[in-house]
Amino acid sequence: DHRDLHSFPTRRSSDLCVVLAKTEMQPTCRDYTLNVHKMLHGIQFKKRAPRCIRDIKRFATKEMFTNDVRVDTGLNRFIWSHGIRNVPRKIRVRITRRRNEDEDAKSKFYSLVQHVQVADFKGLKTEKAKA
Repeated sequence: DHRDLHSFPTRRSSDLCVVLAKTEMQPTCRDYTLNVHKMLHGIQFKKRAPRCIRDIKRFATKEMFTNDVRVDTGLNRFIWSHGIRNVPRKIRVRITRRRNEDEDAKSKFYSLVQHVQVADFKGLKTEKAKA
């Protein structure tokens, strides 16, 4: 019966990040190249830039195991620079995991996603960056 498939208890994303991070988390910083063109294939024009921001947040959550992801205004401006429809094809981003300064925050860490300007994407790999 198809209803049985949906009756499993689902794990919330907040629990998942804690479970998936196998070791004790440390502040870290990495540079990634994201092929946004692939992410937005088949997405209708008027939803492309907002979807791109959401996908970048989802990617940062997956890579850094933090639910609190903050997108830098410079990255936001770069994504929206050609309008809602024409999002740049590739983006180089620096994702930094930092400790939360607020004592009453739900999570100990948050991720900050910033834009890294590059002249050319050829030969770039995911690499540790200096925070």
